[in-house]
Amino acid sequence: MNTSFTVAAHILGYLAWRKSSGEDWTSSIELGKSINTHSVVVRRVLSKLHSHGLIETRRGPSGGSRLAKPAHAIHLEDVYGAVVPQDSSLIHFGDNEHSKCDIGIHIEAVLRDIVADSERVFRKRLRQTSIAEFSKRVVSRLGCCSPDTDE
Repeated sequence: MNTSFTVAAHILGYLAWRKSSGEDWTSSIELGKSINTHSVVVRRVLSKLHSHGLIETRRGPSGGSRLAKPAHAIHLEDVYGAVVPQDSSLIHFGDNEHSKCDIGIHIEAVLRDIVADSERVFRKRLRQTSIAEFSKRVVSRLGCCSPDTDE
């Protein structure tokens, strides 16, 4: 799996925190510094989040990005669905289609079933976690402040 999901979760958690601190718009440069990645990478992920209706963007010196709806109305599964292709798997399986090993072919089939079950549990947990809860958990680890991110 690539890092798009973790970058997207970071972006939305950060935007929720900024909103709770009274700031509306956040630049891709600021987000890039927070994530420790180039703003171009951030803008690619922002584009996906925008196309899925999770954020709003505004150009110009006072522009940036902000949540498109309240943090409690966005869940980590929404984020995952916005940046990870629907047919992708948490685990990459190599091409075993032409294997000459009868056992190897069946091992992969069973392993795919187990991974599919695990992914269903994973998505269920993401569905249960809102960006508001995610952001609150992050801020609570700071030990310095606990802004309200229910907006």
